[in-house]
Amino acid sequence: MKINFYCEYHEALEHKPYPIGKVMPEWYKSLQPFFDRTRNNRTVKVCVPFLDVLSSGYCIPLPVDLKLNRTDDGNLQYDFGMISNQFGETHGGSKFDLDLGFDIHSANQYKGMPVPDNHFHVACKFILPWIVTTPPGYSCLFTPPMNRERKYFEIISGIVDTDKYKGNQNFPCWLKHWDNTKGPFKELLIPAGTPIAHVFPFKRDNWKMNIDKRPPNYNKDFWKISFFSNWAHNYRNKNWTKKEYK
Repeated sequence: MKINFYCEYHEALEHKPYPIGKVMPEWYKSLQPFFDRTRNNRTVKVCVPFLDVLSSGYCIPLPVDLKLNRTDDGNLQYDFGMISNQFGETHGGSKFDLDLGFDIHSANQYKGMPVPDNHFHVACKFILPWIVTTPPGYSCLFTPPMNRERKYFEIISGIVDTDKYKGNQNFPCWLKHWDNTKGPFKELLIPAGTPIAHVFPFKRDNWKMNIDKRPPNYNKDFWKISFFSNWAHNYRNKNWTKKEYK
């Protein structure tokens, strides 16, 4: 299957969507699989389901540097630096429409929603130039990067039927508090390349839930003997199917 990321000026961008597994967190790469050199004491490095989420799907990064200011009355102002200076307001109505911006939602739109701890109680929004398309019958889950650090913000998850929708993607988010009294600058600079969204394409199916005592033809004792006959890589060797995202 093929997923497409379209942007009129993608050749000019250094930071564009990529298979998320190509950039693994440094802490994960340096983690040892066994924390005291005994096979019973495994770390998350050996957990294949954890790795699967970490390396599956695609990443949409912030395409350019974003500077944020907090005004005296508590409002937020954004600046894309030279992009803003050259093209003015960069989404909706500019001479050269980049479909790039940072916006604030009306409080009425998210009234009553839970806000993550240590985040502003203001819903912001990334306006990005990418149009994402998938084959007929496939949608995309857009969610915060899973099992990865969310240093500056956390987007609000959503599913888009990307086989039908042909607009650019916007990502509402909660912005983390920062202390503008510390450090050399009052502003918060979010660098280009910062992961914004984790993208999972999936096939739409109709599902019906069932609850029962056990799966068909299931023998708990036989399963345990078979599954635990390996020390460290039971799931990887016997149950896991490798996924490819290129």
